[in-house]
This record gives sequence, C-alpha cells and structure tokens, in this order.
Amino acid sequence: MYRSDLVNKLSKHGGMGVNIIRVIFYVVMVALVGTGVAMYASASKGGKAGVDQTKVCVIESDQDAVDCEEGSSILARFTDSEPAVAATRIINTAALYCDTNYQVTTTATGVFCVLTHERIPSR
Repeated sequence: MYRSDLVNKLSKHGGMGVNIIRVIFYVVMVALVGTGVAMYASASKGGKAGVDQTKVCVIESDQDAVDCEEGSSILARFTDSEPAVAATRIINTAALYCDTNYQVTTTATGVFCVLTHERIPSR
C-alpha cells in the first residue's frame, strides 16, 4: 500500500487517522531528540569537564586514596604482587575508589581513573 492510499483510506474515516499518525510521528521525534541530548550530556561528562588534567595522584594504600582530592585522576600500580593478588587488588581499587561516571582503565598491573570518595568507608 502506498502512502497516498493509506492517507486516502484514513481520510475517509473523518481524518482522525492522519492526526494520529502525525501525533505518533511527533512523539517519536521528540523521544529520539531527547535520547540524543541525554546521550550527548552523558558522554560529555566523561570528558575533560570537571577533571583536573594537570596532575595524577599516585596511590599505594587506602590512606593515599583518602589524602587525594576527590575528582582528581588517580593511578594505582601493583607491580609487586602475584598476578592473582594483583587482579584482586585491581578490581577492589576500581570498585572502591573509581568514579564510574568516567572511564576506568585497568591493566594487569594497575588502575587509572577519576577518584571518588563516595565509597571510602573511613570518610
């Protein structure tokens, strides 16, 4: 069925169908634009805005993490551990200290992320 056939068919029924199609079209467009805006806002939060890019706080202990300023970039290095121990320390560090609204980078020997104090028990 061609669009004009559909419009003619719906027009025979008082034109209500055409209005419904227009309403549905506008609702879908608003939803798509709203989703795009929300995705852009979410992605831009993970960028440079609000994160001090000039320094990195290196942490080797829980106290180091407490002493670092919230919102700063942190680097946790675990080169002295066995691989299984390092893996546990990496996931624990990311879970406790990394702001998951930003990118969290992990390797076999450490974590680089933006620090949050939200989950630090001693604060």
